[in-house]
Amino acid sequence: MLLRKILLAFLVFPVMSEAQVTQDTCYQDQIADPGEREKIFNEATIHPSFKGGVISWRRFLERNLNTDKFIDGSSDSATFSLNVTAKFVVDKTGRLSNLEILNSPNPVVTEEMIRILKRSCPFWNPPYSSSGRAINAWHTEKIFFTVEKHADLISITF
Repeated sequence: MLLRKILLAFLVFPVMSEAQVTQDTCYQDQIADPGEREKIFNEATIHPSFKGGVISWRRFLERNLNTDKFIDGSSDSATFSLNVTAKFVVDKTGRLSNLEILNSPNPVVTEEMIRILKRSCPFWNPPYSSSGRAINAWHTEKIFFTVEKHADLISITF
């Protein structure tokens, strides 16, 4: 009987894993604790990074980037390169806040990059100080990619 109640509790109140964290519960416009806002470092001994490294970051971008916004539907073929620079805070837990787009070719690309970065929120490793403590720190991410469209095939190169 007790086992049945425990099983029912798991069905009614599912446990949320890190992979299920959404941008609504992860991204913040600013760091929530006002005392922590003053403790944002410009440099970290160990910089924040996307979990899984560069390969995972590229895979995440490939899977989540909405290239339809960048490509004119009337053209059968097009090739263009985009360069975007974003600056944001990665906090002690790996959450993102204070997102700014520093360099973007146009407002459509800016909007898409903000969406992508907010979506990437639960997947960042926090920065660390020289003493080995997790800290809040600014991070600048440069994203270069080329989009090629030939008929209905679209490829993205990072």
